[in-house]
Amino acid sequence: MMHLQTNCFCLLGVLFLLATACIDPVEVDVPGSNVRKPVIQGSIKLGAPSLIEVSLHRSADFISYYNAAPIEGAAVHIEDQGGSRLQIPQEKPGFYRLNWTNDGQFDIVRGGAYRLLVQLADGKVYESEYEQIRAVPRADSIEVRTEVRQELNETENIIDVAYIQFLIDTPLQHPDETERAYLKWEFEGAFKLIELLSPAPLPPPQKTCYISEKIRLEVVSIFNGHEATSPRLQQFQILEEPVNWNYYRAYYLTVYQQSLSREAYTYWSQVKEVTARTGSLFEAPPGKVITNLHNPSNPEEEVLGFFYVTEVDTIRRLIRPEEAGTPRGFCEVFTYEEAEDFCRNCLLYPNSSLQKPAYWK
Repeated sequence: MMHLQTNCFCLLGVLFLLATACIDPVEVDVPGSNVRKPVIQGSIKLGAPSLIEVSLHRSADFISYYNAAPIEGAAVHIEDQGGSRLQIPQEKPGFYRLNWTNDGQFDIVRGGAYRLLVQLADGKVYESEYEQIRAVPRADSIEVRTEVRQELNETENIIDVAYIQFLIDTPLQHPDETERAYLKWEFEGAFKLIELLSPAPLPPPQKTCYISEKIRLEVVSIFNGHEATSPRLQQFQILEEPVNWNYYRAYYLTVYQQSLSREAYTYWSQVKEVTARTGSLFEAPPGKVITNLHNPSNPEEEVLGFFYVTEVDTIRRLIRPEEAGTPRGFCEVFTYEEAEDFCRNCLLYPNSSLQKPAYWK
C-alpha cells in the first residue's frame, strides 16, 4: 500500500445539472433559455504534493441542460482560516488546477480548514463554507471476483456477459480520529498494449505502450461508516466493470480512498441518487441537491456544486488475466492489415505512453 495522490476529477458539471431529473408528472414553470446557473465543483486532496482542482461552468438552459459552458478568466483562490490565500491557475477552459507543496506561507495539512473563493470576470463572487481535512483510514486490501450474467444484446438475443467486481477491506476509523469515517472511492486503471508485428521483411521493433485512464467517473462509490455495525468493512464491493480486452495481459486498478465531512457525504449521496434515476424533462424535478457554495452579495442566487477536502489513501491491485477469466485481446483477433491503427502504432491510443509506470511489475 502507498500514500499517493491522484489527479482524478470525479464529476464534470453536467452531473450537477442532472439535479433537474424527474419522477412524477406535475406542472412546472420552465425557465427561459437565457437562465444559466453557475456550476462549481472543487476539491483539495492532501498529498505530496497536494492537488487542488476546480471546475467552473454555467448550466445550459432548462431544455438543453447537457450543454454546459465553461467559465474562463475567473480568479480562483483557496483560503485557510487565517486568511492566507493561494491562487489556482486555469489549466484549460473551465478547469483550474494546481499541484501544491507546502512552503510555510500556505500549508495544506490534516486538520486544517479551507474554503473556495471564486471571482468571475464580471465581478460576481462565490464562496464556499470551510471544510476540514480529516484523517483517512488506511485500506488493507483489494480483492476481485468475477460473475457471469445472462443479458440481452442489441439484437435481443440472450448472451453471457462477464463482470469483474472489486471488494475492499478497510478499517472505518483512523487512529487519530474520534469518529468513523464517511468514505468515498475514486478509481484509475492501467493496462498494457503491445503492437502487432509488421509482416514487412525487416519489421520495426514492436512497441509496448502503457495506458492509464480514469474509470467510471459517473459512479459515485461511498459508504457511511457512522451507520456500520462493525468497525471494519470486509469484502465490500466498491466497483464493478464488464470484463473487456484491457484485462488481456496485466491490469492495475488504483483505488483512492477519501474521508469526507458529513456535509460532503450528504452531497455525494444525493448526487448518487440523482444519477441513478432515469427521467425526462416532462416529469417533476426531485428535491435539490445540497451545496455549500453561495453568492455573498446575492444569497438568493442558485449555485450548483460543492467544494470538499480530503486526505487520500492509495491502494493498488494487480489483476492477472486468469483472475478476469482470461479474456481475448483486441488487436490479436485481426490481421495486421485489418487491425485498428493503434494496433500498429500503440501511441495512437489515448493516454498511452512508452514509459512503464513505476509500480508496474
